[in-house]
This record gives sequence, C-alpha cells and structure tokens, in this order.
Amino acid sequence: MQSTREARTLTPVVVELVGAPGAGKTTFLPAALDACRTAGLRPYTIVGAGRVFAARTLAGRAANAVLPAHLQDKALWAIFLGYRSIWAAAFAARRPRLAWYVLASARGRPSAANARERRVLHWYLRLVGAYGFLTSRAREGDALVLDEGFI
Repeated sequence: MQSTREARTLTPVVVELVGAPGAGKTTFLPAALDACRTAGLRPYTIVGAGRVFAARTLAGRAANAVLPAHLQDKALWAIFLGYRSIWAAAFAARRPRLAWYVLASARGRPSAANARERRVLHWYLRLVGAYGFLTSRAREGDALVLDEGFI
C-alpha cells in the first residue's frame, strides 16, 4: 500500500484570475502565489515563467551553454517571445473563426475607446501564445498563475 505522500502526484496547475479591469486580479496575485507555495507548488506568472520555461527548450539550453551569463537573460526572453508568437499563430490557425470573432468584437468597440483597448486581438494572441507555450513546458509541481483578465 502506498503512503498518502507517495500516491500524491504534483501535476502542472493553471490558476486563472479572470475578471473585469479593476476587479482586483493583480491585487490578489501575491496571495494566490503564496497559496501555491503553501501547497508545495512552484508558482510562476507569465513574466516569471518566460525565461525559466524558455530555458527548458533546446534553444534555451543552447543559449545557456554558449552565451556569457550577462546575455543569457536577454536571449531566454527573446526565445520566449519567439515561442509565444509561434504558439499564437498556431492557435489562430487552428481556430480562425475565434480569431475573427475577437477581431470583430474589437472593431465593434466605440470609437471613444482608446487605442490600447481596441487592440483586443493583439493582447488576445499574446495571451494564448504565452498560455500555449508555458503549459507545454510546465512540469509536475509547477503552477502558472495568470492574472491577464481573460483566458
């Protein structure tokens, strides 16, 4: 018979903080990260996970092996951005109707909305790209805590 500790498997966890702007997602973020640590998980935000998870790729391992230490962080961030873009393009290609729907909803916003608010498709693709890449590289015991507003 296995003990409770041996039977417990730590699989990657995704915690999505979803809500309207100003609802308190970012304010709640530190408490969510602490709760994950208390549960024995390694919590990451998108920004915090970017370099760590990029280092788990072949390109990241190569960058860490050949680049001097002062260039590794920049290289890992660039690798993360590249993978994020690839995952975003793949997501949009698999779900073109959804991408068109998001674009149409952005076009339907009032003209009084500022430019940042009207860039819904841009922010949406950045988020799904990061989500796809990070979840593909997550390991047992990792927790992705996302406070980006809509997943």
